[in-house]
Amino acid sequence: MAQRDCWYDAGLGGYSYSGNQPFTHGIIDGLLVGASVNWKNQNTFYKIRANYGAEIQLMSTRNPNQNIFDLSGLIGKGYAYKHLKMNIFTGLGILTGTTRGEFISREQAMFGNSYYQNKSFFSLAIPLNCSLCLSVSRKFGIGIDCLGGITPQNAFGGLMLKVAIGEIR
Repeated sequence: MAQRDCWYDAGLGGYSYSGNQPFTHGIIDGLLVGASVNWKNQNTFYKIRANYGAEIQLMSTRNPNQNIFDLSGLIGKGYAYKHLKMNIFTGLGILTGTTRGEFISREQAMFGNSYYQNKSFFSLAIPLNCSLCLSVSRKFGIGIDCLGGITPQNAFGGLMLKVAIGEIR
């Protein structure tokens, strides 16, 4: 009989998107929140993940705000040592969102808004995911996800602190 383990991840972190204006704010373009369902069947790991990233602007305001949404199905391998588990995944997914197009205008105030064309995108993507999780107990763990998605036009990458709940050992 095959052993099947299932667990859920949720996390918060930062992301960078290399659209038409790569690394607009330096290394981190915005806040990334994500969740996934994971399961293991014999020696193969599976993951369905959803991530949403929203641009953070503090002093200046560029409209529209950039954002991304990633929905992916992944397959991978895992390695474990005592309470530490590492998984590496790839698969197929979609990457969609909003970015800024051509510049339209700027308000003349000190912290005036800049307006750009609203440019939406949608593409098939090759998702990548590397996950490191420390099992605090049999049903709870904390970890880090390094994730990304590559499309023919652009890419995104992120780092997320996560919690895991379920059969993680």
